[in-house]
Amino acid sequence: MKKTVALVLANLAWLAFIFSNSLKNRVDSADQSEAAEGFLRRILSALGFSGNTEAVAEIAVRKAAHIFEFFVLCFLMYLLVSQLCGQHRKACLLAAIVSVLAAAVDESLQLISNRGASVKDVLIDSVGVVIALALVALVRRIKQSKA
Repeated sequence: MKKTVALVLANLAWLAFIFSNSLKNRVDSADQSEAAEGFLRRILSALGFSGNTEAVAEIAVRKAAHIFEFFVLCFLMYLLVSQLCGQHRKACLLAAIVSVLAAAVDESLQLISNRGASVKDVLIDSVGVVIALALVALVRRIKQSKA
């Protein structure tokens, strides 16, 4: 029971984190990403990248953040659902559905902060979902092969 409550709280906290990021205005959102973008720009320059390092860094950091947020959400959701129902396939399916629906809600919230919603970002968020489920499948296979 304690584990289930902890997983529910972890899922709710992570959703709150995701949604709070979407409610930030453009300036606050850009400020939040600036340090990581600057670091990536320096790496690209050091590697001799001749393109627009500013644009590449901005896109890479922002999209990686989307993927990471929904990777974590899907993984937490999988842990919760598998704890509740004990069925791997059902847990994967429900975790994926809830995570993609959360991505759609997340994008809709950006309309409130005047940043605009994007179907493309929901698809990018879904990449995080796929990676999380692939990791779950890989860990499950490794555990089964050792048993």
